Amino acid sequence: MNLTADNRTLITARQAAELLGLSMVRVRQLCRSGRLWSLNVSNRMRMLDAAEVRRFAEDRKNARISGTLPGPPPGGFAPG
Repeated sequence: MNLTADNRTLITARQAAELLGLSMVRVRQLCRSGRLWSLNVSNRMRMLDAAEVRRFAEDRKNARISGTLPGPPPGGFAPG
C-alpha cells in the first residue's frame, strides 16, 4: 500500500522492513528512536517515507562496504 502525504510517498512498515532486510520490530525501533520518520495511521499501522527508507538502505549498504557496520558486505563474502 502506497499513499502520499505532504509530497511524501508513504509505504507500510512491512514494506520498509522488506526493503531494508530488517524485521518489523527493528523498523519500529528505528522509528521510535527518530532514525526513520514515520506516521502512525492507526494503532496497528505505521507509514514511512519511501525516499527516506531508500536513503537509509543506501547508507546501510555504504557502511557495510566501508566496514563501519557489522555483518556481511552486500552480496556476501567472496569464497577464499
